[in-house]
Amino acid sequence: MLPSKNSGVGVFSLEMSAEQLTLRLLSTESGIDHQKIRNATISSEEWIALTHVAAELGEMKLFIDDTCCAQHYGASSKGSPTESKA
Repeated sequence: MLPSKNSGVGVFSLEMSAEQLTLRLLSTESGIDHQKIRNATISSEEWIALTHVAAELGEMKLFIDDTCCAQHYGASSKGSPTESKA
């Protein structure tokens, strides 16, 4: 359920990126399977429904902070900076 146009919503994600959350939100609100959206295998009718939901989302005050997610994955891929170099 989307918030009203007069209110704002903040989402803080520890696991999913803003793109993943947006895809899930579009899928849920449009009733279209997220895999079909991701793979671009939606019908003309589904495309119309998806664009209507996207337009509604674009008018809302929706803030997604996925910096914790990015920091977590970035830190694990770089290794520890305190490792001694032999």
